[in-house]
Amino acid sequence: MTLRLRCPECFVRIVGDFDAGQVERLDRALTAARLEMQALYQATVCENLGHEAALMSRALALDLIGADDFARRA
Repeated sequence: MTLRLRCPECFVRIVGDFDAGQVERLDRALTAARLEMQALYQATVCENLGHEAALMSRALALDLIGADDFARRA
């Protein structure tokens, strides 16, 4: 198989002929990396939202936030 590959970071381009086994290993490696990045993203989002919720809870407990903070401004 002939593949045209491009690095999204440095934009280096490679064109080459690869056998089916090499292409399958590349595909599996790319899939594993994508799944790992998705899991890390989800973990980061959950951690950040938890932190934001804790800050909001603390601010509400200290009466630092009122209804006027959410009013539309002209």
